Amino acid sequence: MAAAGPEAVVTMLIAQAEQIASLRAEVEELSRRLGQSSANSSRPPSGDPPSVPGRGAGKGSGRKQGGQQGHPGSSRSMVADPDETVDHWPPACGGCGHEFAAGELVGDGSPVAHQVTDVRVLVTVCEHRLRRVRCGGCGKKTLAGLPTGVPAGAFSPAVAAAAATLASYRLSRRDTARLLEDLLGVELSPASVERLLKDASEAMEDPYVEILAAVDGSAVKWADETGWRNAGARQWLSVAAAERAALFQIDESRSREAAIALLGDEPEGTIVTDRYAAYGFVALERRQICLAHLLRDFKALSERPRQPGKLGRKLHAALGEVFEVASRPARDPADLAALAAELAPLQDRIRTLLEQGTRSRDERTARFASGLLGLWPALWTFARVPGVTPTNNTAERALRHAVIWRKTSHGTQTDHGNRLVERLLSIRETCRLNAIHPHDYLTRLIDANLHDQPPPSPLRPVPT
Repeated sequence: MAAAGPEAVVTMLIAQAEQIASLRAEVEELSRRLGQSSANSSRPPSGDPPSVPGRGAGKGSGRKQGGQQGHPGSSRSMVADPDETVDHWPPACGGCGHEFAAGELVGDGSPVAHQVTDVRVLVTVCEHRLRRVRCGGCGKKTLAGLPTGVPAGAFSPAVAAAAATLASYRLSRRDTARLLEDLLGVELSPASVERLLKDASEAMEDPYVEILAAVDGSAVKWADETGWRNAGARQWLSVAAAERAALFQIDESRSREAAIALLGDEPEGTIVTDRYAAYGFVALERRQICLAHLLRDFKALSERPRQPGKLGRKLHAALGEVFEVASRPARDPADLAALAAELAPLQDRIRTLLEQGTRSRDERTARFASGLLGLWPALWTFARVPGVTPTNNTAERALRHAVIWRKTSHGTQTDHGNRLVERLLSIRETCRLNAIHPHDYLTRLIDANLHDQPPPSPLRPVPT
C-alpha cells in the first residue's frame, strides 16, 4: 500500500465511504420495511405482526367501551301482527300472596308484550308431470313441454337465490350444499350449486349494468383496489362506490386503462382515491386524495432518522389537527365556508412544511414533498364540494368483504368465476346501501328471468 502512494489510499477511502453510505441507506430501507404496519403504510390491520400494538392500545380517549351517553340507540322493533298470541296470567298476588281464582283473572291495563321469534323450515316439492297424447289422425305421441317459469333443473328460484346469497357470504360450493341440506333439507351436490350460480350470474348481468350507470351518474364516488387471484395469476379487484350503488371489477392489471374502465375516461362528479398514479387522468379539481393514507405516510416519514423524521412529525401533527377540525361533532356538514376558514391556517402550515421538504438533502423526502405539492388542490376538495369526504373509507369498507373472500377462497379459477364475483359483490353491496335483503332481491331477479320479465332494480327509487 505504501508503494501505491497517497493517491491510491485516498481513492480507496472514497470508495469505502461510498460503500458505507450505500450500505447505511440499504439498512435504513430494510429497517423501514421491517417496521411497516397498518399505522404507517397501506398494509391492512390483518397483515400486522403480533408485535404491533392493536388499535385499542395506547392512551385512548378515557371513555368507556360501548355506546356513549347521548348517542342514538337501536333496538329490534316489535312485529305488528304476530302469527300467534298467548296470554299468561299471574297465579297469585305479588303483595299478599292471594291465589287468584279463574273468575278473578280480569286484565287491568295494557299487557306487557314479549315476542319470541321461531324458525319453521318448509320445503315443498312440486312434481310437474309431462303427459303424452296420441294423435287420433296420425297416431304420433306428443309430449308436453315445461311451461314458461318452470326451471329446467330441479331447483326453484328461491333455492338458486339461496345458493347465490351463501356464495356472496364467502361459502364454498361444498359448504353451501352442506348448509342447504342441514338447514333446509334440500339435497344438492357442489356441481349443482355451481350450475345454479352460473344461472344466477346470467340473471345478474342487466342489474350489473344498471349499477354501473348509477355509479357513473353519482356526484361523488370513492374508488380503490386490492389484489386478486385467477387460476393462480395475479389480478386486481377494483370498486367504485357511491351513496346508493357499488360496482366491482376484476382486471388483469392495476393500470390507468383499468381505472378508466371502472370510472370512465371522463368521469362525472368528484372521485375520492389514494395517490396511486393510475388515477392521474382525473382532473385535480374533481379529485380528493385520501388524507387517511397521507396521515400514514406522514407517520412513516416521522419514524425516519434526522431531518426527514423531524419534518414527518410536524406534518403528522398538523394533519392530525385537520382531522380534528373536520370531524368535530358540532360542525354543520353543510357549512363548507366555515370549514374552509378554520382549515386555512393548517393548510398554510402544511404547505410551508412541504416546501421545506422539497429542499431536503434526502432525495426521497424531496420527491415526496414535491409530489404532494403537485397534488395540492386535490387534498382539500372536501372543504369546497358538498358530500366529499377527506378519506377513502367508503371504498375501503366496500372492499373489506371481498378481501376476506379472497383470503378464504384464494380467488377464482375461470373468467366465469370473475364475472360471478363482480356481479355478486356489486349486487350484495348495492342491496345493503339501499336496505334491500339480497336473498329476497335475488329470488325476484331469478324468477323474473325465468318468466322472461324485466329484472327488478337493486336500487330504491330516489325520493321526490
